[in-house]
This record gives sequence, C-alpha cells and structure tokens, in this order.
Amino acid sequence: MSTSTYLQSRVDASGLSAALVAGDLLAIGGFVAAGRFQHWGSPIGDPAVFAEVLAPFLIGWTVAALLGGLYTRDAVLFPRRAVSWTLPAWVVAVAIAMALRSTREFAGGTAWTFIAVTLVVGGTMVVGWRVLAAAITDKKS
Repeated sequence: MSTSTYLQSRVDASGLSAALVAGDLLAIGGFVAAGRFQHWGSPIGDPAVFAEVLAPFLIGWTVAALLGGLYTRDAVLFPRRAVSWTLPAWVVAVAIAMALRSTREFAGGTAWTFIAVTLVVGGTMVVGWRVLAAAITDKKS
C-alpha cells in the first residue's frame, strides 16, 4: 500500500475533516497558549517562541491523528467513539511531543509534572472538543 493510499484511508476529503483540523489546532494551540501565559507571559509577545513550543505538540498530534484515522467521519460518529479514539491518540501525541522536547531542536522540558498536566489538561481540551464535534455530527446524522 502506498503512502498516498494509506492517507486516503485515514483522512476524509470533506468539510468535516477541515473543521476537525481547525478545532484540533484551536484546542492544542489554546493549551499551549494558556501554558505560555501562565508561566512566561503573553504568547503573542514572542510568536517565534510560541511556535517553537507548539511545534512538537502539533507534530505529535499529526502523527497520532493520521495513524488513528481521526480525520474521518467514523472518528466522530458518536461521542463515546470520539473519546475512545481520541484519548489514546492524545497519549501517543504527548509521548511524541515529549520525545521531541527532549532534543536540542525544540524548547521545553519533560518534567513528570508537565507530562501529567499535558495529559490531563491538554487531553481534556482535545477530547472535549472532539466530543463536542461528535455530538454535533451525531445530531446531523
């Protein structure tokens, strides 16, 4: 199976998928922005640093979401399914992000407290958004 064929089976070319991407970016970006605001001031004050902090999370999420088929209608067909597909993907995304953050190429650390906060708070934001998307999608079915 080619990469193109594999990705076609993991991503629906639809407005729903585009909305899921946008919502994921807002949820993950919101989590990172809240962390920047809480610890170092405004994320808008230094957009380059904000992007550097955000990048490993977006890379991790992109890999996990594509592997998990999270940009398909099936991923948000029902709220329960949204949780059961999104939560494991978030754990994988965080593992990838933390591995990237432990390198010289990306800013940040991997303290256990940060990993826990990322799993819980970031996960609540991403899973919560996906449950909302599923509830809206379920009503339209």
